[in-house]
Amino acid sequence: MDALQKQNVDGIGSLVEKANTGDTNAMYQLARCHHHSRRGVAKNLDQAQHWYRMAHDGQGLFLIGREYYNGTDGGGCGSSGGGGGVVVVDENGVSHNPHRDVDKAVSAWTMAADLGDNGAIARLGWCHQHGQHRS
Repeated sequence: MDALQKQNVDGIGSLVEKANTGDTNAMYQLARCHHHSRRGVAKNLDQAQHWYRMAHDGQGLFLIGREYYNGTDGGGCGSSGGGGGVVVVDENGVSHNPHRDVDKAVSAWTMAADLGDNGAIARLGWCHQHGQHRS
């Protein structure tokens, strides 16, 4: 492990300690590390969502929901380019995104809406209008 990798690991450990004691700034930094694959942390939208929620960051939760909805969840589906994910055409000629997770998107948008994020509120209304919501 080189010096930069060690610094990243030590830095993440310190952030986790601070976040677990209620430091909102550390929570936000952890969320961004998991969301954008920073400081040697692999992209993990579930962890990013957790830390954005703990930090009461509605905008971060809205963006997580958008990535789940678009299928850009970091699972090798176009996340680094910020595109709309992978589209697959099945044997019947129907295209779909196998990485899209509407339920996780709606969950993230619901948390963001609860924190007052207007984008999430609008997106939830659209999903409800178009039948893309959890029952």
